[in-house]
Amino acid sequence: MCDPVVLSGASWLSWGLVKGAEFTGQAIHKGASKLREHITPEDRPSNVSPTVSKGLHVAKQATGGAVKVSQFLVDGVCTVAGCVGRELAPHVKKHGGKLIPESMKKDKDGRSNIDGAMVVAASGVQGFATMWTGLEVAAINITTSVASETVTTVKHKFRGLQNHL
Repeated sequence: MCDPVVLSGASWLSWGLVKGAEFTGQAIHKGASKLREHITPEDRPSNVSPTVSKGLHVAKQATGGAVKVSQFLVDGVCTVAGCVGRELAPHVKKHGGKLIPESMKKDKDGRSNIDGAMVVAASGVQGFATMWTGLEVAAINITTSVASETVTTVKHKFRGLQNHL
């Protein structure tokens, strides 16, 4: 009951976002490698306070949890929207026709405009979910690249931090 053109477009855009994020991750890696070539490591190991070490650990866990909660909420909203749409569609089709003038009920080929509107609405919700998932995957890819390269660069500069990151 969804328009394949809308879903195909959303899938292509989502794929493009993820591909762009992959290329961005590669660029981040190359840039960070070049940066490390110009950074001189400290001669002596650095001492890290236990508070900083614990804070880094908590921040890492919280970030992962936020991504999981966000994905859960998006999946839940899309599931609820789909269920509500499936449940309400027959009632809207049956009773909604009473509120619409006869001239708007059928197009020139005799097809129902209400059916077309429902297809567009369902496709829009599914397309939105597809795009949102692509945005999330892209954000995770870029965030992971930035975090990984930041940790590698800091470890390069301050050898004493290696056990804490």
